Amino acid sequence: MVSERTADLGETRDALMNLVEDLNRKAQELEKANVRLQEVDRLKSVFLATMSHELRTPLNSIIGFTGILLQKLAGPVNEEQAKQLGMVKNSARHLLALINDVLDISKIEAGQLEIVRERFELPEMIESVRKTMEPLAAGKGLALSKVLDPGIGPVTSDRRRVEQILLNLVGNAVKFTESGG
Repeated sequence: MVSERTADLGETRDALMNLVEDLNRKAQELEKANVRLQEVDRLKSVFLATMSHELRTPLNSIIGFTGILLQKLAGPVNEEQAKQLGMVKNSARHLLALINDVLDISKIEAGQLEIVRERFELPEMIESVRKTMEPLAAGKGLALSKVLDPGIGPVTSDRRRVEQILLNLVGNAVKFTESGG
């Protein structure tokens, strides 16, 4: 009986030792996988930073050059051309904001998102968002309008985040409203 018990304990000890060895192997595998994931995350951040720079540079040029044309510094611009250039400029700004959104997601994941509080005119921002989204709405047969309390004045908040929120809200409203609605 004692010898059987001793044999059982020996088998249990051997099984336990095998489990410990398996556990140690799995822990090493997990550690290696974690190191690989950290490297992939680092590469993703480098990629996003590089791509954002590569995309921002031409977009800023588009925004700048359309601004020059709209100011008529390069020569006369008729009313229709000015309207079209304004839409190009607003669309480029919107695309730039989308690129910044992608970067923000990366910053949020890394716990590095900064909020910049500043004072700005909310009605002007709302009008800018309306103008930016107007071509998208018009493409669906929708009209964008705004009704603001005349008492709305300057606000203090993160300008870019507020604009981002407004663009997302209006964009979703346009996207999910049936044509001609």
